[in-house]
Amino acid sequence: MDNKLSIRKTAAKMNVNKNTVFLLRHKVLDYISIIKENIKLRGTAEGDETYESINLKGTKKKKICHVFLNLVLLIMEIQKEV
Repeated sequence: MDNKLSIRKTAAKMNVNKNTVFLLRHKVLDYISIIKENIKLRGTAEGDETYESINLKGTKKKKICHVFLNLVLLIMEIQKEV
């Protein structure tokens, strides 16, 4: 997942069905999110900014507002913990 291969390319590289890759990818992502929820940082935590492109193709204006609202709420929650 780190090298950002598509599901089809990953399936071809691993010589398995694309459905298998899709299911395994989502299982791994679910486990990562569970692990992240259980990690608590202590002491000084430092982070650098990162810029990711956001694809909003096909989204409606109302949905975009909810995405940004959730992002702002998440940032506010993180700042309260610090």
